[in-house]
Amino acid sequence: MRFTVTPNAVIEPGTPLSVNHFRVGDFVDVQARTIGHGFQGVVKRWGMKGGPASHGVTKSHRRMGSMGGGGDKGGVWKGKKMPGHMGNAWRILRGVKILRINTKYNIMYVHGPRLPGPYHCYIRVYDTILPLKKKQFLDKPPVMPTWYPEDTTEEQKEEEIFDKDLFQFKDDTVVYEDTAKS
Repeated sequence: MRFTVTPNAVIEPGTPLSVNHFRVGDFVDVQARTIGHGFQGVVKRWGMKGGPASHGVTKSHRRMGSMGGGGDKGGVWKGKKMPGHMGNAWRILRGVKILRINTKYNIMYVHGPRLPGPYHCYIRVYDTILPLKKKQFLDKPPVMPTWYPEDTTEEQKEEEIFDKDLFQFKDDTVVYEDTAKS
């Protein structure tokens, strides 16, 4: 986690950071390294079609074809999609909503598409920088610079904290009402 703080709010090195800094319903940015695939050809890396499978084609089924034209602008242009290293790059997923927090195991559940990176990898979680999602911080700012156990509120004493829009699995899914009138 990374936060911008003033010099008087700097925490001591070695202070454990907790998921209690965040609140359910807040928006965060998540950063991680994508899955590394090594050196890949153009078919896997860029999704190119490749050459024909038969009719006299030899050794160029998964090749990219022409790299560039001749003449006045001859040569390979910058940014040409070619074979090379694929993956293992930092990616940021912005504006992800926190749906649930488990304070016992220090776990945060977020809503959004697939987070970058392989399973069980380290990720960086930031307060979001998106301006429309950041408006809620003006009304009620989060705990800064981090959460300390002595600052526990009644809401944070719960083991599981759910978003109000998330279905509570303890509730009934189907409710039958008696519509017969006597």
